[in-house]
Amino acid sequence: MKEKQNKKHSVFSSLMVLCCILILFCIFGCHPSDLIRSTATGRYIRGRSGAHLILIEEGYSGAAACTMGNQTGDETIFDDLQTGDRIRITCDNFRETYPLQTTVFSCKKLESGNINDIPQEHIEYLTEMGWMDGPVVKEINAEIGGKHVHIQLNLFPLWHAEEISLVHQEDPHCGLRLKSVNDYDVEVEILYYPRPFAMCGTGVDFKDITMRNGQPATLATEKRNDGGINVTLIMGDITRDDSFVAHYNLTKGQKKQYADEILDMLLGVGFQVE
Repeated sequence: MKEKQNKKHSVFSSLMVLCCILILFCIFGCHPSDLIRSTATGRYIRGRSGAHLILIEEGYSGAAACTMGNQTGDETIFDDLQTGDRIRITCDNFRETYPLQTTVFSCKKLESGNINDIPQEHIEYLTEMGWMDGPVVKEINAEIGGKHVHIQLNLFPLWHAEEISLVHQEDPHCGLRLKSVNDYDVEVEILYYPRPFAMCGTGVDFKDITMRNGQPATLATEKRNDGGINVTLIMGDITRDDSFVAHYNLTKGQKKQYADEILDMLLGVGFQVE
């Protein structure tokens, strides 16, 4: 008899605890998923048909793509993000689908990024699976001096590209000319010369950097009297017998608006000569 009473008391106590939890959820606006919330950091991807994804940096073997359901209470939480931005989310458990799925309760932008910050294999697979629109790829293939030249880049939004092919001139070269849709005075040329490239170092700041394909590069920046800059990016080993070079000039106002975006786009250039 006493054992039955203890069981009844135990069941009653469990029910009381459950009721208290449910009451707290109602009072404080909590959700049961609050008990299993976690955080994740990664690169944001704007998907097709209103989908939003994060390429999670940790917790999986390599980066893992995950779609995000929005339970933040703010329908505009993703509006100011662009593909490649690094974000941190608070979310519930990851559901094992492809891509993974989770529900997001908060989202914070950590740093700006772009399409070049998303590994190419993820871009290709997510595009093939219909989850995202791949970047606009611009390229040129040309024959100069018996060599086949290939230049390719992911064109950022609000930029236009056209081919340059002057292979039969006294100083033959080929490449791409980029222009900002918002300011056609902002122009960038990416060129191949079948000769070494050299420039005067007077008043020029030289900086060794690395392209996203792992190639070395040299960034040469000359400050102008009007506050603007003249920039030359020498891509690849500077001692090679031919050269891939990007040139652009920016006024003071253009420098503030476009300098970082142009360099980010150029660091994603692929180039090859055979």
